[in-house]
Amino acid sequence: MKSKCLKTDKIEFSTKSELVYKTLKDQIITGQLKPGRRFSASELAVELGVSRTPVNDAVRLLADQGLIRMLPNKGFEIKSLSWTEIEEVMHIRLQLEKLAVTWAINRASAEKIKELVHLSGLMRKAVLEHNKRDYYLNNNLFHNTLYKAARAPRLFDLHQRIWVYEGWYVAQLDGLSERLLLLCDDHDEIISAMLKENTSKAHQVIERHVQNCLQIISENLRAAGYQYNFNA
Repeated sequence: MKSKCLKTDKIEFSTKSELVYKTLKDQIITGQLKPGRRFSASELAVELGVSRTPVNDAVRLLADQGLIRMLPNKGFEIKSLSWTEIEEVMHIRLQLEKLAVTWAINRASAEKIKELVHLSGLMRKAVLEHNKRDYYLNNNLFHNTLYKAARAPRLFDLHQRIWVYEGWYVAQLDGLSERLLLLCDDHDEIISAMLKENTSKAHQVIERHVQNCLQIISENLRAAGYQYNFNA
């Protein structure tokens, strides 16, 4: 099966395995590769202009990270997540972001706060224009900026490891519902609480934000035909 969405930029990588890994991971994270899509190592090797060895190396690493599922003698497929796994990821995010905002209140520069305000505005604009790509990119930048404002590299690393699952449900969105404006409102309230150095308020908003995210995710998965027990 031809995988027409795979693209690689002309970037220098230390190894071909790294190139394949980065290409696949980026397109899974951004939702360009939808769950359930299947590939073979030989097809990818031809398309990316490499041998099967770096493809196999990259696939094993992505499988270890839970982003793909190996198919014996058939290749692999982009992994779907269960509702339990989605809830687990979101609740881990909840705890990480509460810690990030706690530290950011004491450590964030005025420049980082301005970046957060700007990115939240760009997200709102993307929702109103139904621009899925810009929404995802600016949402990613917003959360990255929040963690960077906390000035805690190891916390940022944990955030990056969890964020790789974000693309799974983004891939289910064929368009953008204005319900996502709720998430933009949450972001604005988080920034307001940070400016007032009100940690407890920021934590309350983050808790609501995660619940809003889960509600919107469940609505989109239902619309996409997933038969989950959302009340489990």
